Amino acid sequence: MKAYWAQCRFELKRSMRNRRLIILSLLLPLFYYFFYVNLYGNSSQTLSGLPWKTYFLMSMASFGTIGTVMNSLANRVAVERTQGWLKLLRTTPLTSRQYILSKIVTQLLLAFLTILIMFAAAAIFTHVHMPIRLWIGALLGIMFASLPFMALGFTIGVLAGENAASVASSAAYILLSIFGGLWFPVAIMPHWMQHLAHWLPTFRMANVAWRIVDHQFPSTTDILLLLTYFVIFVVIGGLAFNRDQKNLSV
Repeated sequence: MKAYWAQCRFELKRSMRNRRLIILSLLLPLFYYFFYVNLYGNSSQTLSGLPWKTYFLMSMASFGTIGTVMNSLANRVAVERTQGWLKLLRTTPLTSRQYILSKIVTQLLLAFLTILIMFAAAAIFTHVHMPIRLWIGALLGIMFASLPFMALGFTIGVLAGENAASVASSAAYILLSIFGGLWFPVAIMPHWMQHLAHWLPTFRMANVAWRIVDHQFPSTTDILLLLTYFVIFVVIGGLAFNRDQKNLSV
């Protein structure tokens, strides 16, 4: 267990030193949030029964969390594969399962920090007010909904090379966010995009948060689709990772 917790601390320190991660996963969502809240009004407008600034906060908190858990994990795993880290792992007391779990724990901690900073900034500068139970519920809901994106990031990192992983994860990040209704509301999309959005994990992630801050439980559809995506990505990533491990032992 000492090796496992040491790996967790090491992963967290490395991620915190990643300036690109901070810019994409925190500063960019904060910029979009403050820009669009002030552009479209930060007090009177509502969407789906929620004040615009509250609705868009959940969108941008989801957007930032995806960037944190997917981009950083994809890039880190790809770099470690190309630099021979996985081969070195076989000479340490750390097992493959502990290696993967350390990354999950690290990404959950980073997601927690991302959401917390987003929420604090919105509460201080745009005066978003909610009962504490809704703040906590939304935070936990977004963290839970980030699991499929962790699995997707890990899968991209295992399947792609160092440079390709960065491009692939960034492209997936942006496209899933746009078509999933995080950058602008699904209600103003063309009909075909609305239909597509409802099948994407990005929309379901944000919808978990939107429902919670609207005093509702996450829908069964949200949970089932998020879990389905998680299982699919875990299976693909796990098979690819095991293949890599076998190749290393040859």
